[in-house]
Amino acid sequence: LARLMQDLSDFPVRLGTCPGEPEKGRGLFLESTEEALPGDVLLAEASAATVLMWSEWGLRCSTCFRRVGQLLSCGGCGLEKYCSEACQKKQWKAQHKAECSKLKPLRRELDGTDFTDAVLCLRALAETKSKAAGHVLPSVADCY
Repeated sequence: LARLMQDLSDFPVRLGTCPGEPEKGRGLFLESTEEALPGDVLLAEASAATVLMWSEWGLRCSTCFRRVGQLLSCGGCGLEKYCSEACQKKQWKAQHKAECSKLKPLRRELDGTDFTDAVLCLRALAETKSKAAGHVLPSVADCY
């Protein structure tokens, strides 16, 4: 709890607890310490993993999520699409190198949203395992 409070010290929020609940791992809340207007960002946290929604798969870049007319396909799995070689290289280095050969078989087993949900879960697990092991890059291959 002390670590969380320290992490939040740079944000205009206060961490509060409900009586009797924190020892059970519940009852925590954030309260703004400044007036907040609709659309104001109160707290931002980097995501552990990202994946496009199934309805956007193949229509947007897998790395930056931009929608462009002509997308490049991954030469290995053919599933990931990129707006540029720079985005392709960035994704390859970050995670796709480890997952590329596993995506096609996973796609044969799962349809649509089930596929994207599985990819998201595996990427999040890889990132969590990577941080726990002290690695800089996620070891996605260990999760498939």
